[in-house]
Amino acid sequence: MNSELYAYVKYAWKSILAFLSLLATNVATLWVVNGQPLPQNGGEWLTFGVTTIGGTWLVFQKKNGPKPDSSGE
Repeated sequence: MNSELYAYVKYAWKSILAFLSLLATNVATLWVVNGQPLPQNGGEWLTFGVTTIGGTWLVFQKKNGPKPDSSGE
């Protein structure tokens, strides 16, 4: 089981860090703007989720997308 977890973390480490960074950024932004660390209503939760999950998805897609051909042809 540990080797499976290690393999997944090795595969997705950039996305995991992006998720944690976006989560911390969203919490800090809400805390500064609203004085509360978490969203208060449905619209705020929707924005919070879309920015955190969407940003993580973008980082994951960039890292795991097709690599350019470096053969020079």
